[in-house]
Amino acid sequence: METRDIRRQVRSLARDFARAGVDSPRLSAELILATALGMDRQDLLRELLLRPERPLSPAEESLLRRLAARRAAGEPAAYITGRREFFGRDFLVTPAVLIPRPETELLVETALAGSARQGVLADFGTGSGCIVLSLALEMPGWRCLGLDRSREALAVARANAAALGAARAVFVLADFSRPPLLPRSLDLLAGNPPYVSGAEYRRLSREIRNFEPRAALVPGGDEAGGQEALDAIMDQAALFLRPGGRLLLEIGQTQEREALARLRPEDWAKAEVLRDLAGRPRLLAAARR
Repeated sequence: METRDIRRQVRSLARDFARAGVDSPRLSAELILATALGMDRQDLLRELLLRPERPLSPAEESLLRRLAARRAAGEPAAYITGRREFFGRDFLVTPAVLIPRPETELLVETALAGSARQGVLADFGTGSGCIVLSLALEMPGWRCLGLDRSREALAVARANAAALGAARAVFVLADFSRPPLLPRSLDLLAGNPPYVSGAEYRRLSREIRNFEPRAALVPGGDEAGGQEALDAIMDQAALFLRPGGRLLLEIGQTQEREALARLRPEDWAKAEVLRDLAGRPRLLAAARR
């Protein structure tokens, strides 16, 4: 790699990433270069505006080559940088957790729109903790619990809680089928559980299949229908939610009809599926009668 200033580095990286077929090549170039320079993307964009001819040191170039090779091989930028923004905050991410997606912010927005000043919430399949920690920080009067069956994921969630100052959030090792909760103990049950079928998983991009944790995406083996974890949560939600308590679950694009049919009218009111900004079915929402 010949010595280039930061403006040329971004252009060159973006071209290389586009040829390698990675997602969002220009954004990836900015994130990787910013990491090599020891700054965040906003600082890099400021440098590109004010000092586009700034050269890289030999050490920065060496680090950039290593990071760029990882990105060109398909490793997600979030795992390389170790960070991902969600709901206006930076979250630590590692290969032990699913990378937070902007679409999941719909769940947080919906929870905030209809919540009282106090209550108890549980996040099923908390992963990085992006859902429960966002809610804990936005709703300081609430008691917040994150559940996950992965010890490695819970370590990431606890690190995020410490970094963001969300000391009230509690994280527990637990499976969807046996959550350590008392009947009628929750005002909000939320989550982004695995909902990808085995067949859908085989069609996902290499960046997802080769790097993100399969267990956070697919609820079973190759024959998984995608609905298993959602069904397990919905079957128990009526038990754990108080009257008037809300259920908010992210679902797959093809699961709207089956998810709504799973909620018995005698147990649930206001059951609906909300759509994301792209118009896709995204969030199952219901209130306990």
